[in-house]
Amino acid sequence: MTNRSEEIILLCDGQEAFPEILSCIRNAKRSIDINMFIWRNDNIGKTIARELLAAADRGVSVQITKDRYGIACEYCEEDQTSFFYAHPTLQERLTIRTLECLYNSDLFGKEQYGQAEPLAEQMKQHPKITVSCEEVRKDHSKHYIFDDEILIFGGINIEDKENGKDRSGRSYRDYMVKLCGKTYVDAFREKKAGTNTSAMFAVNVKRPVRLFELKERYLELIRSAEKTLTIVMPYFSDVEPFHQEIKNALQRGVSVRILVPKKSNFNDDGNKRAMTGFWRYAKKEQRDLSIFLSPDLTHAKLMISESMISVGSCNITGNAFNELDEANLFRPNDDSPFACRIRESAEKLICDAKPVTEETQLNYSRIRAVMEHLVM
Repeated sequence: MTNRSEEIILLCDGQEAFPEILSCIRNAKRSIDINMFIWRNDNIGKTIARELLAAADRGVSVQITKDRYGIACEYCEEDQTSFFYAHPTLQERLTIRTLECLYNSDLFGKEQYGQAEPLAEQMKQHPKITVSCEEVRKDHSKHYIFDDEILIFGGINIEDKENGKDRSGRSYRDYMVKLCGKTYVDAFREKKAGTNTSAMFAVNVKRPVRLFELKERYLELIRSAEKTLTIVMPYFSDVEPFHQEIKNALQRGVSVRILVPKKSNFNDDGNKRAMTGFWRYAKKEQRDLSIFLSPDLTHAKLMISESMISVGSCNITGNAFNELDEANLFRPNDDSPFACRIRESAEKLICDAKPVTEETQLNYSRIRAVMEHLVM
């Protein structure tokens, strides 16, 4: 369990995040607010639902906002089930089939449509629970707020693979951050509403006002690096001016390390194309670049310079910067327990990964990379 005397606490992977989330649900007295991108109809999905129903039964007001945009991811991989959606539309089924063809051809046509989850229906009908799940909002952020005093947010969806391994046996590596205190909760909500200028949080939101600031905040972090820059990212597309800013960092002598999955569940060829570009530049210019391929499905979105840390939900892709709602935390890279632990975790991820020593390790399909660039 976490040290409750700390105000900002890193939760590594589902094994730490879900017990803390469940504990907060069980201890909630007044309200629970959840915003989620993916919610699968699996063990952890049902466990959280049961605990929310129990909280509602004791009088806690529960607000759930689930983005229908995530339905394609729910049905195109893993157990191919969705907690809230038993009947995808024709357009959604076409998207699901397309993603299956690209990434999970062995699952093609095996979707478990039409199997409504009784717990989901109970939640929708409970007088203390409000479920908003039919709108396509393109909100990729994930957060929980308990009693207006505790915020947990980051990159972890509600699904079993985030709590252990995916169907191919790869560990899922990801982060959530727990912030204790009404000041943090208010600042986060105000930032999402576009009424707070605090630099602690950075968001992309389309409403009530359009505020897309994460691209520039990421670029500022890269520009601020003078000695070291570590980037851990599951999806890294050819997004300008990121390539130029990373090259600029290499030119001014920054030691750059980038970690991506060895085999990503989406955008794998796009990742490899981006890494190939960096690899060729560093070799040609004799710059200090290290690229690592993680054997795990590293889903964390993490950037660390010698002065700043960012962690949250935002990938380095065109969609993340222009279409999707996202939320990240920005904190000084200091001697705080939070910063120390996230540095230790990043070093562990890199230690467990395989360094790229030959360009052939980054082989990719040009056609698929172009297609992924258009989609991601």
